[in-house]
Amino acid sequence: MKYLMIFCTNRRGQGCNPEVAEQGYPKEIKNGEGIPLMPVGKEQDKLDEICKNCDSRSIITKEQKCPICDSENVEAPGISEGLSKKDMTHRFKCSDCEEIFGIHEINLK
Repeated sequence: MKYLMIFCTNRRGQGCNPEVAEQGYPKEIKNGEGIPLMPVGKEQDKLDEICKNCDSRSIITKEQKCPICDSENVEAPGISEGLSKKDMTHRFKCSDCEEIFGIHEINLK
């Protein structure tokens, strides 16, 4: 998965790598400079590697596949507390790399 930092609920939290945490903050733009955008290419690949190796990450995605190894071999060990009956986060564990992550579903029926 690309752009892991966007899906991390601990981004900018305790233990977040400073290189990742500083992304997306407003910066002063000097005359003639372009507007800073989110990193792409090799710069983003570097940030994704930092996030993949982070012990403080807490990933929540909308896809039923592992955000770290892209495996679809995942199992649901249980349901975490949801925001409401219509808005819940389900916890999953990857059978291949053992990553635990959340899948956020909106408007469950």
